Amino acid sequence: MNLIDTIDYFIQDTDYDLQCYEWDIREETNQENPNLDWYCEQYDLCKQRIEDLQQIKSIIEAQQ
Repeated sequence: MNLIDTIDYFIQDTDYDLQCYEWDIREETNQENPNLDWYCEQYDLCKQRIEDLQQIKSIIEAQQ
């Protein structure tokens, strides 16, 4: 597995986590007293991680 494939794997894995947080947020909003702070924070961190990985990938691709 080369470096680009590895980064793609982490992007896909993190995207899966992001989708899970989306579902968790939806479920949490159905609660009588939703506690969204933690889920929203995790979602934002996950989204930032994906953006960072995509930026790293583009830098590596530009150097090849």
